[in-house]
Amino acid sequence: MKLIKLMKKAALGIFGVGAARKKAEKKAKKTGKKPVLTSFAVYNLARNNAFDSSKAEEELDYHTRSYKETIHDMIAWMKEDGLIGVGCANTATASAQA
Repeated sequence: MKLIKLMKKAALGIFGVGAARKKAEKKAKKTGKKPVLTSFAVYNLARNNAFDSSKAEEELDYHTRSYKETIHDMIAWMKEDGLIGVGCANTATASAQA
């Protein structure tokens, strides 16, 4: 447990997330806009997000894919739908067509 707390503190220190959150919340308070980084967001970034998909693999024959394969397929899909690429429609036009 102490190791996890130490790792979280190290991660926050390395990336300056804690300081960035304070700055974002202070700026938001002055401007009246929503902060881009909140205490809750920092909490979610720092917690353990390791998930186990073994039950889905066993019961549903579910298998995860690599990020590289997933991003490749997403880009191909977006090109097919005209969302990105040369001569692509803008977002408003693409949304209206859907």
